Amino acid sequence: LQDGYILLADVHANQNRTQDAIDIFEEGSKAVSFKGEARLRLANLYSIAGDTDKAETLLRTLMAEEPDETSHKLRLVDVYLKNGKVDKAETYLRELMQGDPEIVEFRLALANLLKEQKSFHQAEGFLRQCIQEQPEIFPLRLGLADLLYAEGHVDAAAQVYAETAELDPEHPQALAARQYLARIYLERKEYGLALEQLDRILERNPTDQAGHLMRGRAYLALGMPMEAIADLRIVVDQQPDFLEAGTDLVRAHFMNDEPQIAEYTADQVISRDPDFLPIRKVLAQEYLRLKRWNKALNQLQYLADKDPDSPV
Repeated sequence: LQDGYILLADVHANQNRTQDAIDIFEEGSKAVSFKGEARLRLANLYSIAGDTDKAETLLRTLMAEEPDETSHKLRLVDVYLKNGKVDKAETYLRELMQGDPEIVEFRLALANLLKEQKSFHQAEGFLRQCIQEQPEIFPLRLGLADLLYAEGHVDAAAQVYAETAELDPEHPQALAARQYLARIYLERKEYGLALEQLDRILERNPTDQAGHLMRGRAYLALGMPMEAIADLRIVVDQQPDFLEAGTDLVRAHFMNDEPQIAEYTADQVISRDPDFLPIRKVLAQEYLRLKRWNKALNQLQYLADKDPDSPV
């Protein structure tokens, strides 16, 4: 019965009829003892309707029943924020931090609140203080680096990612930090530095798809098609619907003077989505380079028909 009430309430909620959805749940509660998911949805509806008190009451009931469930506490923070009660959200998060100092999510939530509601500098200062107190906690370091990167402080972000990667090189989140660092180097076209990081990632985790993709693209940018093909082929074989990777592989085969393999690979990309225009652009460019005028014209005409306002 609970699932039926959820589905019916969702119909109203999806049409922005919040009060009608609330009425469904409130009427249903007379016949059914709602549990977790239904009560969470009702709390969210109360929040959307601006009834913070009812949302809070419901969430605190859930917290009492499931005291170790962090997500209920963070939902209450969201309720406060969505209803403009920023100071109450901040106070509550600080209380949670004092009560459960080992739960990193509360610190990250407070950092995000400070960034969104106050200032980047307050969020940065808070995270640096947390790291000073708990230097071994990876999510705090990654949170600081992500914050710095998002605010355009790329050099500072790269430094934090690099420090995090060396904190415990075998830790999965150290590898994540190394991957973010490699992405920064790729954006800067510092391909040699990117390859150093990617080689270390793939040495420890040879099945890392993102690592193979980034390394393949680095090799492609360096004009090393054979090496690019080896990495990109791994990605495409595992993710045949990843059309951007397939397009990169086509470019690599053309660069390696393998036009027949490139065309075969391009056909596979096109068979999955004939209107995926990046592969058409690569084919047009390569056919022009190879002076295969008719084939180039076919691709250019297709592009013009599908996207007449876009320059090829």
